[in-house]
This record gives sequence, structure tokens and C-alpha cells, in this order.
Amino acid sequence: MTPKSKQIATWIGIVFSALGGLVVVGLAAQFWISVEVKAQLSEITIPDTTQLTTDVAVIKATVLANSDKADMALANQQRFEEIFTEYLINEAR
Repeated sequence: MTPKSKQIATWIGIVFSALGGLVVVGLAAQFWISVEVKAQLSEITIPDTTQLTTDVAVIKATVLANSDKADMALANQQRFEEIFTEYLINEAR
């Protein structure tokens, strides 16, 4: 083996060793992050949403009832306009 090829082999060994070290550090970081995330997730409590569900149902029912009342009011107004128009036509004769 020539000195030049020996030097190239040494550099290849150094590069692969450095990359291996980076892989080990990356795996350790991944493990640490997963442990931290699991620890933080276990501390989270999800509140009871039953009251919110009930409130949304009540609001929805109220909106639908108001919509029905608005439709009825518009129909009543239209009928009143028809009757009043007939009255004005009859009075004009």
C-alpha cells in the first residue's frame, strides 16, 4: 500500500467514524425528544366537554326557532301587504 492510498484510507475511516458519531448523537436526541414529549403529554388533562355540547345544542335550537319565527314574520308581512293593497284598491273604486 502506497503512502497516498494509506492516507486516503485513513481519511475515509475518519469520515465514516465522524458520520457514525453523528448518527449516535441523532439517535440519542430522537430518544430524548420522544421521552420529553411522552412526559408532557401525560401531564395534559382534557376538560369535560359535556356542558359545551349541551350549550351548542341549545344555541342551535334557539337559532332554528328564531329562523322559523323570522320566516313566519315575513309571511305575515307579505299577507298584510296583500290585504292592505286589496283594501286600497277597493277604497279607490
